[in-house]
Order: sequence, then C-alpha cells, then structure tokens
Amino acid sequence: MGFVPGATTQIEAFLTQLGAQELMNSGVGGIKYFAVSDEAANYATAEKLTNYQVFTLAGKLPIEDKYLTVLNDTVLASRVFVDNTTETLKSFESGNINVLLEETIGSPNTTNTFAIYSYEVDRTNTSSYQLNWLKDLTLPYGPTDTALWSATFANNGYSDTAIADMNTDNLLFFVIDSSQHAYVDGKTIKVTIPYLSGTTDLYGTYLNTNRSASYYDGFTNETSNYLSRFGPNVVLLFSDDVQRPNGDATKSWSTGYDYANAPFSQGGKSLANFVASPGLNKDTAVGIAYLDKGVVVIFNSYLYNGYINKTNNNLSITNKNVVKRTVANFVCDLPIGKFYRSQNATFATNTPVRISSIGLYNSSKQLVAVGRLSSEIEKSAGQRFTFLVKLVI
Repeated sequence: MGFVPGATTQIEAFLTQLGAQELMNSGVGGIKYFAVSDEAANYATAEKLTNYQVFTLAGKLPIEDKYLTVLNDTVLASRVFVDNTTETLKSFESGNINVLLEETIGSPNTTNTFAIYSYEVDRTNTSSYQLNWLKDLTLPYGPTDTALWSATFANNGYSDTAIADMNTDNLLFFVIDSSQHAYVDGKTIKVTIPYLSGTTDLYGTYLNTNRSASYYDGFTNETSNYLSRFGPNVVLLFSDDVQRPNGDATKSWSTGYDYANAPFSQGGKSLANFVASPGLNKDTAVGIAYLDKGVVVIFNSYLYNGYINKTNNNLSITNKNVVKRTVANFVCDLPIGKFYRSQNATFATNTPVRISSIGLYNSSKQLVAVGRLSSEIEKSAGQRFTFLVKLVI
C-alpha cells in the first residue's frame, strides 16, 4: 500500500536531496547522527496508527531510471528529545553502520497498474486513528484552521481561494501501493475515480505565478508559497465536472495531458488561479496529491457524494518503472531514560511518545535521509527500543 509495510522495528529510509549530493562525496560514512520523530501523531486522539496505517515518504521504485530514490526538501516536522534537554540528535555508536547489499524489485520497463486503496474519512470521529492522517498531511483540523479558512486571502486566510473547500468534515483518501511508485509527477498526474454510474477525471496543475510556460514544464511539484503549509511535494487537482479552467466553458483541465515533457509550453496546459484578480476568475481545486507519499485527498463535496453513491469501482493509474537499488544498514538505539518527550504541538506531558519516523544526519547536523515505521511505536522513559534503518542508496 502507500503505507509503510514490513516489520515494526525495521525502517526503510530514503535520501533527501542533500543526502544524494553528499553520498557522491562522502558515502555513508558522512552520516553521524540520528533523530526520531512523532510527526505522524495527533495526540488529540488516543488511537495510534497501527500496521499499514502510517503513510510512506516515498515509493520503492527509482525515479527516472536512476538508482537513487530522493525526497525533495524533506524535513522532520517534529522530533523527540533525546533526554530532558532540548537535544534531538544522538550519535551512532561504533559498529552500528554496515554496508552494502543490493536488491532488485520487479521487472525493468514494465507498465504497471497501481493498486489503489480508498478510505472515507470523517473528521468529526475523534476516536478514529485516521485523525493522525490529517495532522501528518497538515490538512485543516481544529479551531486555528477553522479561523484560517474563515478569513479571506487579504487577511491571510483561505475562504476565497482555490482551496476554500478543503476545510470539510468528509474526505476521500486514495493511497497508492508504495511498492509500485516512486515519485508522482505533479504536472502529468491524472486520477480517475468512480462517480455515480460513471467516472470523472481529475488533473494536476500548478498555480499561476506569472512565469513563462516553459518555466512550469521544468518542475514535478507545486512551487508556489501559497501551498507551503502542505510541504513542497504536492499538487492541487482540478475537475471539469466542478469548474473548468478560469470558469471558461471552452477550456479543459485535460488539455496538455499527452505532452508529458512539456505540457504547458507545447500542450497548452492551463495553470490554476489561486485567487481572483482583474480579468481572471478563482479556480476551484477538488483535491490535493502528496506526490512523494502517493496519497490523493479529495475534499470537494460534489465528488465526495458522487463517490459515496457510486455504482462501479473504476479507480486506476498506470506508470512505467525500473527497479534496482543498493542499501546500507544503521542501528539506532533508544535507551531507557531517553526519547520520551516531544516537540509535537499536540503532545501531552506524561504520555508515551508515538514514534513514526527516523532521520539520519551528517556531521553538520543536516538531514540526509529519512524513513518511517510501519506502525507508531509508543515509548516511555522506562522502555528501550532498537531500530534497524535500511537506507536505500
């Protein structure tokens, strides 16, 4: 699935952009520290994420026939303190790093149909483990976000923007099997979902920031700061069945889809207007795709209701892949009396931390690789855990 598979205390980590650069210069010997994170945890719900409920950070397939699976601008959103200080990094002990194994997954140059798993999420169900997903993906939740979505763009809010519909209680989650994708290209993503007795197509496109068409061709993800709260590896989704580009009945979000390398400059693909401006109408996003995690979230009520009342299950995406990789192993020891307090804004004192991620850092204390557990692990001061981190290089 698009969740982390495998044993609970074994983690598959992937290089960040900085990590990929450093690997060329210093190899894995440049990795000196590790940190643990509870970034997927929403302590407002007592339900922790269990097996096959933690979103992956990247698929297992290499990107564009390269052997490196690289996470774009990845950070750990919250870290667990090593002890009763503010330190969050722990040095690796001697002998806790070893290299190298080679693995092969699948067959090269094969077109696969993604296995996609669907979930109907009710934001009002406070006993659901799925509330952790809202925190993990920084989707609106709670009074602070309600205020943001009630305020206008001029007042630093979202009520009159392309994502005005995002603050809703009913959401659809579509999760791609992590063994079948690497990093989804935002400018060419197409999601076909069942809708009543038929289907509807959703297309990814970037926000209009008044650049040349060829400028947008060069990116695989949204670059506008308007979506910065969701992280760098996202794209908004749009549907002709809800609103055509700029509200123009002669245009379609599907235009340019067949021009994979240059959909904007050669295919005439439409950009989206985040807010209305002179001569331009606000566009209406229906969903958001997290390109590295392989997760699509639909927040438009029109599509949600049509999906709930569907009479078919036509949900599919295809992609070409090439598979080969090398790994190194790191042993991360979390002793008794350490790693029991968190930076997480929802963390409550005297409760166990819920660990979901481990990051690897260089001698300059910069994040060079990160991976996720298959389940959240609860750790208190009186417990010890040892994790094996397998770094895909």
